[in-house]
Amino acid sequence: MPRSAPVHFRPLPLFALLGAALLLAASGAGAAPPAGKVLVEHGAAPELAGARLLHDYGAFALYEVPAAALASAPARPGVTVLDETVLFDAQPFRPGVERIAAPEGFDAPAGTDAGLQLVQFVGPVQEAWLEALRALRARPVHYVANQGYLVWADAAARQGLDGLVAAREVLQYSAPLAPWFKLGATLRARFDAKSAPEGSEVVPVTIQMVRHGDLARAEEEIERLT
Repeated sequence: MPRSAPVHFRPLPLFALLGAALLLAASGAGAAPPAGKVLVEHGAAPELAGARLLHDYGAFALYEVPAAALASAPARPGVTVLDETVLFDAQPFRPGVERIAAPEGFDAPAGTDAGLQLVQFVGPVQEAWLEALRALRARPVHYVANQGYLVWADAAARQGLDGLVAAREVLQYSAPLAPWFKLGATLRARFDAKSAPEGSEVVPVTIQMVRHGDLARAEEEIERLT
């Protein structure tokens, strides 16, 4: 963002999202997700070699399926392959699988203070799983399809989230929201296109922030950078 860009502060309620574009590197906590998962309707049998029950939701059940059997899953009655892609406008991606470097000029590391963290659950989100996050003092902010959530977490909460990823019963991914992930798709396209020499264009932007205890300091920091 050019230093002369005007900034409009609009603190949003808890459901606010910081930008439409998000692309996370696979260096986040936890190993890559399993080869695949399927949702099986109640009363149907997965009939897939090596299928392992993960969670029973009542109306359907979640199974982990080896890659070799996953291709035949859509042909089974009552069986649906679970989409584990996180659907952000700028760049859909699979957490823990895809790794893409930050664009030039946006490679600042994520901070160590309290901030936004992206997590992905092992399957369709259950309220009990959100309560497990709250018990770690990680505050759910906004759902992100598929099976993702932005949460507000400090260092202790992030460590607890990493523990849930290691257990792989509730979470399969957790990583801080790096600075450049917050760019909206339209703004990011203008940077990528490099339509004007650096510093020659003033770009008006709106910055959305989650309400938190240190909002005034965050606003001061943004003012300092513009």
